[in-house]
Amino acid sequence: MKEKWSNGMQVAQVRFARPTDQLKEIEKFYCEGVGLKKIGSFSGHRGYTGLLIGLPNSDYHIEFTEHEDGSPCQPQRKTIYSFFTYQIEKRLMQSQKN
Repeated sequence: MKEKWSNGMQVAQVRFARPTDQLKEIEKFYCEGVGLKKIGSFSGHRGYTGLLIGLPNSDYHIEFTEHEDGSPCQPQRKTIYSFFTYQIEKRLMQSQKN
């Protein structure tokens, strides 16, 4: 994609959010397995608990939310996050040792 973003609207941050009923498992997978960092969290916000995961000092992150009454919807096969890295084999070997 070679289009240039409009100078008229500056973007401060990008967040991808999705609901889950497995917040603890998600934190373990992304932080211990993939190697991303927990950069924030919240609880008690209108019944929601949330987890922010990303790369430190980046303007984008993933947010996962869990509601006390259960997730309003289940993730679909189409809602996949993809991570592209140059050293995936090394990261996979490190996560298998843990």
